[in-house]
Amino acid sequence: MKKVFFNMMAAAGGCALPLFISSTAVAQIAPFWVDGSENVYNFPDKVVSLTFDDGPDAYSEQLYQYLNSQKISGTFFVIGHKDGRNVGVTHYPAALTALANNRQRVANHTFAHFYDGLQNNTDVLSGINNLQNYIDPYVRNRWYFIRAPHNVPGIANYNSMPGITRQYRDIETNYDSVDWAYAANGVSPQQAMNDLVNLITVQKNNHGGIIQMHDANEFSEGTNYTLQAVQHLVPLLKQQGFVFAGPVLEFSPLDLFTAYNGDYSDVDGVGTNASYYNTFRLADINKDGKMDALMRKSNGIYVAYGFPGTQFGFAQKQVLYSGNFTDATGWNNTKYSASIQYGDVNGDGRIDIVGKGPNGIMVAINNGNGFNNVVNMSYQLSSYNNGIADFADADSGGSWGNDERWYSTIKLVDINKDGKADICARSSQGIWIAYSTGTGFQKKKLAFTQNFFDHADDNWNWGVADRATTVQFADVNGDGWADVVGHGKWGIMVALNTKVAGAEFNGVNASWWTTDFSSYDWTQPQYYKSIHFADLNGDGMADVIGRGHEGVWAALSNGTSFTQARLWSAEFNDQYGWSDVKYNSSLQYGDINGDGRADVAGRSANGVKVGIAP
Repeated sequence: MKKVFFNMMAAAGGCALPLFISSTAVAQIAPFWVDGSENVYNFPDKVVSLTFDDGPDAYSEQLYQYLNSQKISGTFFVIGHKDGRNVGVTHYPAALTALANNRQRVANHTFAHFYDGLQNNTDVLSGINNLQNYIDPYVRNRWYFIRAPHNVPGIANYNSMPGITRQYRDIETNYDSVDWAYAANGVSPQQAMNDLVNLITVQKNNHGGIIQMHDANEFSEGTNYTLQAVQHLVPLLKQQGFVFAGPVLEFSPLDLFTAYNGDYSDVDGVGTNASYYNTFRLADINKDGKMDALMRKSNGIYVAYGFPGTQFGFAQKQVLYSGNFTDATGWNNTKYSASIQYGDVNGDGRIDIVGKGPNGIMVAINNGNGFNNVVNMSYQLSSYNNGIADFADADSGGSWGNDERWYSTIKLVDINKDGKADICARSSQGIWIAYSTGTGFQKKKLAFTQNFFDHADDNWNWGVADRATTVQFADVNGDGWADVVGHGKWGIMVALNTKVAGAEFNGVNASWWTTDFSSYDWTQPQYYKSIHFADLNGDGMADVIGRGHEGVWAALSNGTSFTQARLWSAEFNDQYGWSDVKYNSSLQYGDINGDGRADVAGRSANGVKVGIAP
């Protein structure tokens, strides 16, 4: 019976078929690994993607909500309708809005769950295009995923069909949960998921991959079977350090997002001046949930706002602030221009402009109708530090003004979680913090001396440029507190925040979270200067990203370490011109389309190019 059962499952291809399984076969029900699929979906260990077919149904919205509460974005291959069943977007049109609002991905499973390689292309084309018309308004990224009903071979030819409206990425599966078979035979959803976890963690030794389930299961229709299953599955996998990601681990093909008069392109006058091109940043200036593109030019700060709603691209650039940060006020010096950042310094919910000038930390406060005049917010008293302001060029014997290993590490981050961005930086002694009071920065203090300092032992030495200049602050374990992170000799080092305001790193020991990013490549400035930390999969934990000679690599955080790195975009490789500092120095990561996941943006010769995270 086992052989017969698996033959039937293979015929089903992961989508439920109306078949009868005898009682003697129930004991043989088991999820299975699709042989050869590891060569198609190159997932590292402990990275999985949840996918669901045949919905929506009456309980799909609750499933969306649960996944969102767990900071997981699943991929839902929806249908229009299915004969004789109360499922599909025609039965539950509001489900698509709920799906998008809960940060889930919508994908195409054909309108009537119909695909037969022997049928003519007209029928297939109609089923795909009709459903795409329904779901297009809810595709919040540049990804158009499709899965053939029953995973029927031959669907890969759909992109060559005359009249196809999208270029699709075909998503099949690595792990078929056969949840339909468990439901058909009265097996509890908890047992079904226990079997699946055993397959993943024991039989396949934690191999990552795509998990196929059904939010509309015809053998449990009208029940919350799938919801219960997922509520059982997610904690089990999280407890074992698994990360949930999209069905592909890559950015979408690069697209030019600045289409107006060559904004930020070489012909815009920024390609030959490092004090301009090294200031490209992403920040949500208008607080609409989508990143805007900013850059300094001779007369001040410019912004190109992200298009509203579901539109993609940046609007025409405009002057954001011309009261300072200009060439005339000294910001054409690259050590100052490169320090320009954006964050909420006074806790009013608006984004301010901040930069390190020769005399300290200069801030232009956003007043809601523009920006106030720039003020020096560094701590300064005549009785302190010989009257020299913190982080001024003359501070600490001139190191904050002359040593890139010091001044390039100055970062704006809310390190104590009081809603106000603080100044954090690295020196030869370790990590410094100057807390924001809202009207100024407190006297800087040496907050962490156990690591990230200059050391005689090269294994622990942060006094070389390819290590010191990469020190940053990001929440890598999802507790809401920014940690210290950086590229060291043996990979990426992390020191976790204690979550005690004012004593964020007291007694903390740093550790290596991955040995990736430790090869010779990453000792070269065109590569190590591209290392950033951003949340690519929307789980609240910052991931590590960097551009090597092959393109952009990324490793996802599971809260205690980073998974094995994967190549997320080959389009940023050296052969395409990204080895040039005027381009590679611009790589930034942030949520450009408002789906809660960080995308990649870089300034090219033609303007800003963007790849959307899945």
